[in-house]
Formats: sequence, C-alpha cells, structure tokens
Amino acid sequence: MKRREFITLLGGAVVAWPLTARAQQPERMRRIGILMPYAPTDTEVQARVRAFREELRKKGWATRVNVQFDERWTTDNMDLIRAAAANLASSLMEQTVALITKNQLPAIYSERFAIAHGGLAFYGVDRIELYRAAASYVDRILRGEKAGDLPYQQPTKYELVINRKAAAALGLEIPPRLLFTADEVIE
Repeated sequence: MKRREFITLLGGAVVAWPLTARAQQPERMRRIGILMPYAPTDTEVQARVRAFREELRKKGWATRVNVQFDERWTTDNMDLIRAAAANLASSLMEQTVALITKNQLPAIYSERFAIAHGGLAFYGVDRIELYRAAASYVDRILRGEKAGDLPYQQPTKYELVINRKAAAALGLEIPPRLLFTADEVIE
C-alpha cells in the first residue's frame, strides 16, 4: 500500500468514526406538554392534537422512542386550566430534579418550588415582591401615566434557600457562613 493510499484510508476512517460513534448513542427523550382548554371528548380538538402528533412523527419524533407527550385536558374553566398548567410544570420540575439527583449533580435552581422536590438550592428573585412592584406600575397606568414613560426597574430582593438534606444526599458539606447568609435552610 502506498503512503498516499494509506493516508486517504486513514483520513476516511477518522472522518467516519465520529459519525459511527454518534449513531451508536441512544437518542435522548424529549417531552412535549400539551395543555388544552377543552373537554377530552371534543372530537374537533382531538383531531387537531392527532394531526400535531402525526406531523411530528413524519418529522422523526416517535412516541416512546425519542419523544413523550404529556397531555392535560380541561374545560374553559380557568381554575382547571391553571391547575393543569401547574401540574405540567411541576411534573417537569420533579423529573428534572430526580434526574439531577440520580446523577449526583449539585444544582441551584431559579424556581423556589424545586427545593420542595429535592433540589439543592434556590437563588433568585422574590416573586411575591415582583408582583407587588407590578401592582404599583398598573396603579400608575390606571391613574393616567403612559406605560412607555415608566422607568425600568430591577428586582431588589433576592432569596437564597439551601436544602441541607439534599446536600447530605450529594455528599456535600455546606460552609457554615453560607448557611448563615441563607434566607432559609431546609433541614
């Protein structure tokens, strides 16, 4: 074998190797949440969702192979819609936290409710304070100020919540100084 043929053969193998290695990797499961403000017996809306799923299947997204659908059907009752939306979000958060915990990955979340599902820590804005600030903006608009004239405001209150139980499960020791500065420590 001549040197040039060998280099060509070697170069072709090197180029093909990443493609072969990638092909052997199992594809990760994706989740799609479907929240429908209709009764599950509504045949017209069922046909729409079926068309949505079929089109995704044509594009290579197969149920239980590389995509999972989480459907929530309600009526036009806003309380049911809110509850179903919260359920979808909570389900996703629970699975995310479970995956992170299973793989022993320390994670800090921007949503406080992740801590209730075993998350290590939360650091983020006080959402209640944000809504209070939003009320003051709405008040100013209702009193005649133009929304475009109102100044942009940054959140002023941030919270740190640490879950010591999750830290122990991960084999982490949280420094006492950090525990002291936390707004809340979950034992």
